[in-house]
Amino acid sequence: MAQERGRGTGTSSSDRTIIFACCGGLALLAVLAVVGTILMWLYVIRPSLPQMSRPGMLDATQPVVGEDLLAKSTLFEDSRLGPVTDIAIGDLDGQEGEEIVAVGRDGAAFLALDGTLTSFQGFPRGGKRAADVLAVVDVDGDGVCEYLRRGDVLWSTHTPELIGHDGQTLWTLPSDLEHSWLLAPGDVDGDGELEFAGSSLEGLFLLESDGALAWRQPLETGMSGAQVQMMDMDGDGQPEVVHSRMSQEEREMELVGRDRDGKVTHSIGRPIGALPTNVFMGFTVCRWPTTSGDPHVLTTASRRLELFDLKGETVLELEAEEAMPFDRVIATPVALRPNQPHVAVLVVSSAWEATFLHIYDAQGEELYREAREMIDPDAVWPALRAWQPPGEDMEVLLAGGANGVWEYRLSSD
Repeated sequence: MAQERGRGTGTSSSDRTIIFACCGGLALLAVLAVVGTILMWLYVIRPSLPQMSRPGMLDATQPVVGEDLLAKSTLFEDSRLGPVTDIAIGDLDGQEGEEIVAVGRDGAAFLALDGTLTSFQGFPRGGKRAADVLAVVDVDGDGVCEYLRRGDVLWSTHTPELIGHDGQTLWTLPSDLEHSWLLAPGDVDGDGELEFAGSSLEGLFLLESDGALAWRQPLETGMSGAQVQMMDMDGDGQPEVVHSRMSQEEREMELVGRDRDGKVTHSIGRPIGALPTNVFMGFTVCRWPTTSGDPHVLTTASRRLELFDLKGETVLELEAEEAMPFDRVIATPVALRPNQPHVAVLVVSSAWEATFLHIYDAQGEELYREAREMIDPDAVWPALRAWQPPGEDMEVLLAGGANGVWEYRLSSD
């Protein structure tokens, strides 16, 4: 009879314990599935790829396409920098006149326009991965730059942070938002100060210029989010928070734009096959020279790059035999010849642990290709900047190196 007393229409404490345990177990399984996928890629799939089909161009000591097109030289090198992941040109030190700023994992070098070092700012060390990506930003537009440690291309082991001009940390990503993808800076509310958008396992978020959380937007059920960037999708002069997401149920990959409040304003959807060859995990915003100047989306696919307009239509397919769907890609227009626009594209391959620099003409024909392994001190890191030096009628291309900046210009031969 004593066993009958606890029975009734309500839920007993033991039942609630079972329910909570089941819910916790399901949540743990979901997290383990995500972590297992990442570990499978990092330690099983990726290590097997070089043995399967290592690109022969990695063994080449010279560019494999267009060897005579460009002349390459060292603009600046300093072992204190670390891998250079951004290059900015402008009035960024509070002093009169423009300078070149190269930011690396361990510090920032301020250069005169001829590449001469004028000052160096080191960053606090400790716990940084070589893959951490830093960017030069001017948060409040006062002409004195800060440095954004954006994180890693895969959930970073070093917390994203904003570093002041003096090298001291101004704020770090809140602990409940850790394990995010690369943070993206942009002034989405038009107040003259930068905000910072990111994506994590829990969804999207936007930070104010001081690092305070503006909003958090959980992703819809069945959707998985990835990379985030800022892009003006409607031509009103204000960037939207642009992110990718994928629905396994509907078999569709989307590129979604959100306004300052996190509401969806744009959506570009594309079906995906058994393998998502057109994923947007490594997309970049690019202005292609033959178009009207509207932003386009460039992303990697299997052995090629694809350029999309904001309607989701393919504009060009570019040859890139090393490319894989999950590679990261950045691009910039560059006028290597007067009135002859080109586009420089850098593919950062985690599978081959290498970078591949391509130069295409406006019609998408490949004119130049160079490959560098990341372990090589000659490696090109994910930083590209086109620039027209004073007194010259052609632009040059600046690219980040392992501890400095490489300069590419049209060969005089």
